[in-house]
Amino acid sequence: MKHELRAATLASVAIGIVMAIVSIAGLTVGLRGLYGNPSTALGPTTSTAGILVPGFLGHDAFNLLVGVPVLIGAVWLARRGSELALLLWPGALLYTLYTYAIYMIGTPFSRLFPAYALLVALAAFTTIILVAGIDHRRTRERLESAVPARRVGGLLIGLALLTIAQDASGAITTAVSGAAPDHPLARAVWSVDLSIEAPVVLVGGVLLWLRRPIGYFAGAGLLLQGIVTGSTIEWGSVAGVLVFAVVCFAPLALFVRGAGTHTAGPKSTERRLAASPLRV
Repeated sequence: MKHELRAATLASVAIGIVMAIVSIAGLTVGLRGLYGNPSTALGPTTSTAGILVPGFLGHDAFNLLVGVPVLIGAVWLARRGSELALLLWPGALLYTLYTYAIYMIGTPFSRLFPAYALLVALAAFTTIILVAGIDHRRTRERLESAVPARRVGGLLIGLALLTIAQDASGAITTAVSGAAPDHPLARAVWSVDLSIEAPVVLVGGVLLWLRRPIGYFAGAGLLLQGIVTGSTIEWGSVAGVLVFAVVCFAPLALFVRGAGTHTAGPKSTERRLAASPLRV
């Protein structure tokens, strides 16, 4: 799939560049009115039903220092033949989609809105290309002996259901009371969690639980996205966020062991990809 992978590579590099530009712009003018309410800009704060609402300035710094390098690193290593990077690449894209969907809904309308929309669309487009272009049967053959599908799939299902319960309880309680959410970003986080984050993790968990080939491919990326995104659930302190990340990190190590970090030698791009056990 030379042409499709080339498109995914170019799109991912474009995403990284736009993310960097948007993040720098946010950090530069975020406190001067770009994000409106200072509490929205700084964050994080706890909102309805214990939801932990992120601050956009913190997100900008994190995206610039972590989000962009993780995405570009995954692309670069995957192009060099790394099986593990190929598994993690969609997870970095899902993080981008999730994050900038919140920006689209939660930030005041500004000149950066088209960039947010572009990032969401490109991330979704590139993820579809990658998922459609992988030989999922070969991926399962490579990973099934190292990854306990029922346990990891069950974990993903549990995290998705926990997110749904947390967000839906806050949204329903607020709607029934007829009051507005007590934090301006709560609605944005509820919207993206319930329409994107939780359904994707739930479906991926079910597919892995059923030992479907695509479930093995999706599992690593979903766990990476869970680590990078952090938790939208406040369990009494910042420790809750760390526990959420650790819960995702532990099973990700199984995918690392199963996939390894095989890198092909100094061949042409097409030959390197053809030589990888995960054919694309």
